[in-house]
Amino acid sequence: MLAADPAPESDSRASTSARRDILLFEADIALRQHDFPSAVERLETLLRTNPNDEEALERLAETWQLWGQSGGADPDSLREASLGLYRRLLEQNPRHARALVNVRRLAPDEWRRYLGRAAAAESSRQDLVAETYLRISFELSDTSAIVRERLGKLTRRLAEAAPEPERTFYMGRLDLAEGRPFEAAARFRQCLDADSTMTVFRKYYGIALFEKEEYSEALLWLQPIEESDPSDPDVRYYIGSLLFELRHWQPALEHLLPVAEQHLYRGEAARMVGIALAEAGVHDEVALKYLEQAVSDGSTNPDLPCRIGEHLVQLHRWDEARARFEACREANPKHPAANLGLGLVADEQGRWKESLGHFEDFLATNPKSPAVLIRVGVGWLRLEEPDSAAARFRSAIRADSVFAGMPADSIRNSELFEVIFLVLMASREYRDGIVVGEHLLAQEPANSSYMNNLAMALADAGEELGRGLDLARKANEASPDNPGFQDTLGWVQVRMKKYGEAEATLDGSLALAAKVGLMDVAEIRYHRAVLYASRNERMKAIDELNATIEGMKAAPAAYGNPQLRRTAEALLKRLTEEQKQID
Repeated sequence: MLAADPAPESDSRASTSARRDILLFEADIALRQHDFPSAVERLETLLRTNPNDEEALERLAETWQLWGQSGGADPDSLREASLGLYRRLLEQNPRHARALVNVRRLAPDEWRRYLGRAAAAESSRQDLVAETYLRISFELSDTSAIVRERLGKLTRRLAEAAPEPERTFYMGRLDLAEGRPFEAAARFRQCLDADSTMTVFRKYYGIALFEKEEYSEALLWLQPIEESDPSDPDVRYYIGSLLFELRHWQPALEHLLPVAEQHLYRGEAARMVGIALAEAGVHDEVALKYLEQAVSDGSTNPDLPCRIGEHLVQLHRWDEARARFEACREANPKHPAANLGLGLVADEQGRWKESLGHFEDFLATNPKSPAVLIRVGVGWLRLEEPDSAAARFRSAIRADSVFAGMPADSIRNSELFEVIFLVLMASREYRDGIVVGEHLLAQEPANSSYMNNLAMALADAGEELGRGLDLARKANEASPDNPGFQDTLGWVQVRMKKYGEAEATLDGSLALAAKVGLMDVAEIRYHRAVLYASRNERMKAIDELNATIEGMKAAPAAYGNPQLRRTAEALLKRLTEEQKQID
């Protein structure tokens, strides 16, 4: 009998690869079925073939953790087994992201262990081994200053022993670590002149350009590196940071979200993710989660507590917001965002004198902020100090370029307060608008325009609707031929759910507008659309909104209310989507 030829080496490799895939698949199935012993058995079989298989090591570590969490075995022993595997992964790859995250979670003081190992390697002049352990310690530690100095000394020693251009490269990294980006960029440029093919030289030159705030230039150097190695966490972080600085929120998020789950850059990445999410219009709860993670992961950005406070204000979590703003102000008593935030919280909670103090502190460093000047003026009105209020309102008009042609110093107080009322209503600051409207009406109780305007403010705010109805009726009795006054009455009736009366009033308002030649009827038609939507007459509301928006598009000069148009478009979009679901 002839002997069989030995199997080709390529066939043997293919067989080994196939067996590996089968074992990983079987382990995955067992894990999904919570059959932890079988999953462990498959993965350990695979590791006997290749003890350095990173994927198998990581999956086995995860399996030990899940087994311990299930309560079916000794959790402390399984935790230690899992930790041991993550340590092995770090020995093989000091930048293994998931191993770093899990070691840090399972053993928060683990960085001290690697610091001790680094000391032993340093004393025996095993510089490269020491560098590995120092870098693991650096990435596991929240306070990297402890190891930064030792890394600096080690880098100098490595530089002294290295030939060029490696020596210059080490010194450039040292410059970068110690906050000298211009010197670092010059050294990395020297390295590139010596050998332009070295990816690591190009990478660190791009990082140095970022630190020099030459963002567009840095992007040109880093993007090709990312294309060739998308897994490099340094490059991903810095490209995400560049895009963040350039205000390209969505691509910045795509780069930073994965980094926010890793260590070393976790804190700063999470901070930028939180801000980018907010800027991209994502719900504040999600953005807030990342900003709070940034604090817990060691971000030292001094503006971070104020950023968190601003999000908490948006979520109406006033006491938590106040605590964040106070922490921010404690670090910097003149921090504008802290003083503004504390003023907003105090204002919301009805502590008028306190809010004025905070707003005045803000104005000490930002004296030309129209919105805050108006808030301060409203605060003085609440404290029954109309002259002080008028002074602040005049300052607001002087500071706002929109009112460049208005003689702020010479107009009468009544005209001044009317302008401020309209500004507040246009910006939907209804509560403050009501304060100004009440003051105007108190000065001239028989003024039908003041009655009408206050009634509209109460209706928009959904407050004291009975009083709003009374004021609207009185305004119409005084000026029966004013379609705007009839619109206000109809809107109050809509808000009070008096839909039959409201429809008749709004129809009458439109008829009167046609009679007197009033072209701008967008607000009347919008109120009628809301009436139809409130009565669940969705198609009538959609038709009314379409007509309203088309009218505003056709005659923008006549329909000068962009806020109303945005509101109408938003309502139309919502109603249209609801109708599609029904159809």
